[in-house]
Amino acid sequence: MEEILRVEKLEKHFIKETGFLKKEKKVFKAVNDVSFHINKGETLGLVGESGCGKSTTGRMIVDLIQPTSGSIFFEGKNIADRSRDRKSQLEIRKNIQMIFQDSYASLDPRLTAGQAVEEALDIHRIVTGKKEKREYIEKIFADVGLQKEQIDRYPHEFSGGQRQRIGIARAICLQPKIIICDEPVSALDVSIQAQIINNMEEIQKKYGISYLFISHDLSVVKHISDRVIVMYLGYIFEEASKEELFARPLHPYTRALVEATPSTNPDLPKRNKPALKNEIDTSLIGVCCPFANRCDSVSDICWKQEPSVTEAADGHKVRCHLYK
Repeated sequence: MEEILRVEKLEKHFIKETGFLKKEKKVFKAVNDVSFHINKGETLGLVGESGCGKSTTGRMIVDLIQPTSGSIFFEGKNIADRSRDRKSQLEIRKNIQMIFQDSYASLDPRLTAGQAVEEALDIHRIVTGKKEKREYIEKIFADVGLQKEQIDRYPHEFSGGQRQRIGIARAICLQPKIIICDEPVSALDVSIQAQIINNMEEIQKKYGISYLFISHDLSVVKHISDRVIVMYLGYIFEEASKEELFARPLHPYTRALVEATPSTNPDLPKRNKPALKNEIDTSLIGVCCPFANRCDSVSDICWKQEPSVTEAADGHKVRCHLYK
């Protein structure tokens, strides 16, 4: 498959001022040595606990956050380069769009649903002419399962699922090549989640869009993704195809996530394995394996040095001392 996006050694460090008069500065490493790629028309799932750096990674790709270091290549061009002119910046933002988790906060309450989509069309000059824009917006609304009568309504007049459809409409109206989906269904009811996911799959087939699908829900990721990446404390712990990762998870953290996923099959035996021990310890970042205090397979080397990425099988990568 043809590659459309590649991330290499991406890092993001946040500086927090602490102490008396906030003169002391503490560095928090939110994203560490992250590398992956996305192919054309593919859905790459990105999973992990809250605070693991998933959303920060997505926001760096769409240029909402500037990386501390690393490269982001879109169609072979390094878009993390801040020396781009305005024209190239607009072209990148047109081709890489984002769907946000909070559908209400992502919409301007002063704009109607149609105006929210029309604003993007005006900035990027996709369609000109009042009649042409109205027809184009009606077409986009139909693609996401909304009626043309809803174009002139305001965000507070919609349900949560309908507002998320407006967010999807605003993203696809520019005909992007990649959409970063930042937990787009986590705030919705299960039945509405299924409708939105099915709609996103239909849109992907119609427009040939690639997705980076960020979520903490493994059942959703398993349904929509082609490949899956597992993150923990800013590191990628495992990467594999969907079938390989769920059938043969290698990293102890991935195994814990898979085993914790609820099953809808009543015939399967109940899992009696306890949840992960201890709490997340950010002080381990950069010192040793950040999962060492919670791992049931921990050894001496895990406390002494960080693990490196190993390709345990074809396309199946894992960051763990067990697979050196």
